[in-house]
Amino acid sequence: MLMKEYIFPKNGIYYRTNDFQKDRQTIVFIHGLSGNSSAWEHYEQEFMARYNVLSIDLRGHGCSRKYLKEKDYDMDLFIDDIEALFDFLRIEKCVITSHSFGSIISVGLIQRDPGRIQSAIFLAPAFTSKRALSTLFMRLVSGTLAFFSRALPISDKPGKHIDYSRFLPTHDWDVRRIWTDVSNTGVAIYFFCLHSLYRSMDEGSFYGLHLPTLIIHGKRDSYVPLQHSIKASKHIEGARLAVLPLADHMLVLNYPTEISNIMADFLDSSV
Repeated sequence: MLMKEYIFPKNGIYYRTNDFQKDRQTIVFIHGLSGNSSAWEHYEQEFMARYNVLSIDLRGHGCSRKYLKEKDYDMDLFIDDIEALFDFLRIEKCVITSHSFGSIISVGLIQRDPGRIQSAIFLAPAFTSKRALSTLFMRLVSGTLAFFSRALPISDKPGKHIDYSRFLPTHDWDVRRIWTDVSNTGVAIYFFCLHSLYRSMDEGSFYGLHLPTLIIHGKRDSYVPLQHSIKASKHIEGARLAVLPLADHMLVLNYPTEISNIMADFLDSSV
């Protein structure tokens, strides 16, 4: 069964869906920084027989439009894009599934329209304190890199979708995969988005969630330590935490079958 591909004319956002049916729940997939919707291909096939499925390339990523200025990658604009797409597709209720950078966007969508998001699934989410020294340091570093990246040439030509099977199994610091992703997005856009991420990090925004929530995290994650998700799961009422003992931050790519099974159990009991 194939997904259908589209470009949303309003903002140039690439997305794909199966054939939506009114009596089905909708699952939305949001990828991480410098990635693209190719990361969700296994999950689309797993869930499209029972659910409406929507996968999105964020602005500046994958086949979506590339904007040329740093201000174009403010986190609120990512949220605006998806909210507009929801309205266009008449999605009134959905489950939102996000990885890493995408988790900040998911929380923003929940805060804006809590009635639309029925439940949330976070994979290796960016749960960190905005006051932590590591966050403050990375905000300074990413801001400096973003500032100097303004001088780099930026192409407005959309990128492409990556065949991640070429890199499997991969790991957090797989240079070949990282460079493929970053060069596809563009170095300047990558740093613009990285700075936007660290400016938006605030664990308090996660703690205020009031909806069925599943957090899946790898014990070996070297980007966002597991302890942050453990802490968050205790602050979100009724949240479930699933820990994959051998997984790192790239759990979406390396453990699709295991994650799909965990997601299916959560969806069966919460939707």
